[in-house]
Amino acid sequence: MRLSRTQRVDLAFFAAPFVFYAINQQIKYQVETPLLGYFLRCHCNDYLGGVAFAAYLNLVISLSRWPERRLCKPLQFILAGLLCGLAWEGIAPLVLPDSTGDWLDVAAYVLGMLTYWLLWARRAPAEEG
Repeated sequence: MRLSRTQRVDLAFFAAPFVFYAINQQIKYQVETPLLGYFLRCHCNDYLGGVAFAAYLNLVISLSRWPERRLCKPLQFILAGLLCGLAWEGIAPLVLPDSTGDWLDVAAYVLGMLTYWLLWARRAPAEEG
């Protein structure tokens, strides 16, 4: 099966955050600039997760029977980010002993998803042959 251009770009948007995550894991405790260091240690990985998850959703949808249902509107990404936040920051701490909830992480998921929309999803066709 050959991926369309849209699917290849979604795959790149899914993979790139993992590279940035690996880099962040190496440098986040070495950054001494207070605000930047705080962001890298506490919220950057959640932001990257938002980008990756938005791309993942659209990639999976584009491979399904309903490729025309790709997320393409900002409100769709905001809602998806809020649902992720509810699951990862609200429900996970109730069932995973080492998990803690943080509403700023929810904002990071939403901002990551909106970044994906801003950079790609608003331009990508709903369905490509």
